[in-house]
Amino acid sequence: MGGHWFGEAGIGANVIAPAYHTDGKRFSTAFNFGDHLAIGRELGADHRQELELRVEHFSNAGIDHPNPGENFVQVRWVVRY
Repeated sequence: MGGHWFGEAGIGANVIAPAYHTDGKRFSTAFNFGDHLAIGRELGADHRQELELRVEHFSNAGIDHPNPGENFVQVRWVVRY
């Protein structure tokens, strides 16, 4: 049996250490701001599992340059014991 649908939203400060970098981007600071939106559903007869799709954005809000920002898409599966 399926469970309830739920939504999630958040915003806050983050420390990503060492400072995030890829071949094409680098953050100038380890301190960043992040926000996310998600939608998910409880699973299983006992509702101890969740499946969630989450979109996240991180950047330093212009406190230093470069400030390329980065977006992530996550699929999360949670099992509570």
